Amino acid sequence: MSTVIKVPALGAAIANITIVRWLVAEGDEVKRGEPLLEVETDKMNMDIPAECDGVLQQILAAPGVTTQEGDPLAVIGASGEAVGGGEVAAPPVLDETPPPDVAAAVNFPRSSAAPGRVAATPAARRVANELDLDLALVRATGETVTEADVRRHHRDGGQVGAAADDVEVIPLVGARKLLADRMAESFRTVPHYTMTLEFDCTRLVALRRELEDALGERVTHTALFVKAVALAVRDEPIANATLVGDEIHVFRTAHVGVAVAAGDMIVVPVIRSPISHTVPEIARELTRLTELGRSRRLPLDAVTGATITISNVGATEVVSANTIINPPEVAMIAITRIVDRATPIDGIIAVRPRLNASFTYDHRVVQGVPGARFAERVKYYVEHPDELVAAVA
Repeated sequence: MSTVIKVPALGAAIANITIVRWLVAEGDEVKRGEPLLEVETDKMNMDIPAECDGVLQQILAAPGVTTQEGDPLAVIGASGEAVGGGEVAAPPVLDETPPPDVAAAVNFPRSSAAPGRVAATPAARRVANELDLDLALVRATGETVTEADVRRHHRDGGQVGAAADDVEVIPLVGARKLLADRMAESFRTVPHYTMTLEFDCTRLVALRRELEDALGERVTHTALFVKAVALAVRDEPIANATLVGDEIHVFRTAHVGVAVAAGDMIVVPVIRSPISHTVPEIARELTRLTELGRSRRLPLDAVTGATITISNVGATEVVSANTIINPPEVAMIAITRIVDRATPIDGIIAVRPRLNASFTYDHRVVQGVPGARFAERVKYYVEHPDELVAAVA
């Protein structure tokens, strides 16, 4: 009996799903769990596996086709079995001309780009990914961005826009538009408020150096902050919640998102249950996910399920940041760079490494006093980092 392989549920965080390439051809034998094809979303590239053993009888979606959850992709059946009964409908035909860089053996129509998505050939997407370029910035010589357009854009140093008007034009499409829409909706519908605290990082800086010397590997300040947030959630859980209709759902475990720059965009890998892991384990996972995020190879489960997020602007000279909450979360923390500042200690001016941390909350869920208590608990753990190293729940 034939099995129809469909686009799986990828979660609300994924907007568009486009076929990049098939990893097997019609007639090939496949095994359950082996990757069938590569797809591209607004956040990452990922492989879709076979759901069963058998022979790939028919491909129903060619490279370049934009699909949605539940759309048919292919038919897998037993060797020699005919495709049955006309039960599978091919995707709608919107463009009868296949892109020039699609293998001739795959003779399927290609849909036009979905609204808000850059129209580009698979080769253009692949090269843009290799060169870490945003396709939204590449000007097409025709209706579709080609590989040649991408390479010309790279040779020209990434210049975009109309030089005659001295205007840079950045299309608000794809991942950029998705982020813009989500943040605009959050700002319109969520009553934000922010409070900022200053932390003394003397012991945190020293502990980080001790850990790196002992382990012989990199341990970032961000990893220590992730653990501090997880412990603060244990003490003041209301910041680790979401609003569902007229109910506040408070999560028992924090899964901490960490906003990471990927070019001029942002991805948010998720550190799952950091309270259950040591600081070195968190640091290794954060490094791994950050590298995957910057190469757009994060798996789905690495970018979904965050319950609270940290945005680290420490690579800049920003001294305070009021962030926009990423729904359905109700809190976001922005941490700045650690700098030496003159600080009064017992009536004497001393120089200490310090930073500012801003806590932005959804006032419908996190009221002022509990918000302040949560911020103070994070401050406590940052200023008493030995507890971060000792605590593994």
